[in-house]
Amino acid sequence: MLHKLVKKAGPDYHIVINSLVLLGSLIVLTLFVYMVWKHLLLKGAVRLFVYQAEVATKQRYVGADATEDAQMVAATIASVPSDKSLFSNKKELENYVTVVSKTAKRDVVVMDKNATILADTKAANIGRLYVFPDNANNTLQDGNPRRFTELSNDYPSGIDEVVVPVKNSAGEIVGAVVMSTSNIFAN
Repeated sequence: MLHKLVKKAGPDYHIVINSLVLLGSLIVLTLFVYMVWKHLLLKGAVRLFVYQAEVATKQRYVGADATEDAQMVAATIASVPSDKSLFSNKKELENYVTVVSKTAKRDVVVMDKNATILADTKAANIGRLYVFPDNANNTLQDGNPRRFTELSNDYPSGIDEVVVPVKNSAGEIVGAVVMSTSNIFAN
């Protein structure tokens, strides 16, 4: 019966049916492509979120690790040797900072309570005022470690640093140690 109807309708009917089938197929294909594209966008957004979370975690770890390292250096400077600490022995302090800097491959700066540099990876800076007084002064005042980026002639591209207090045996803040969070030497 359907065959007779199709014969009566003629070739125009076939064109309409074929066009409707083609249009339906295009709609299904478009929906499929849209769903795949939407899935890929969602997948990309999730990957970006995970990547950002990993970067943030690594940055927190690097900062915490550098802070611990700087605190160990500060404790050593304040208490070793027991009769006259490195902090009060300029020449030995400079030697110690040089060794720590080369061994850890990090920038290390030791300053007194007035932010005058006592020892530095960059020996030319010894005797100068530390160029980031806000970070150093705040730590020298309240004893809280801080993390910041140093932009200077020594590091024009910037270097990530932490600053921690140096305390004497009575627990008084007598200076600060600044240490980079990462390797500063090519090899």
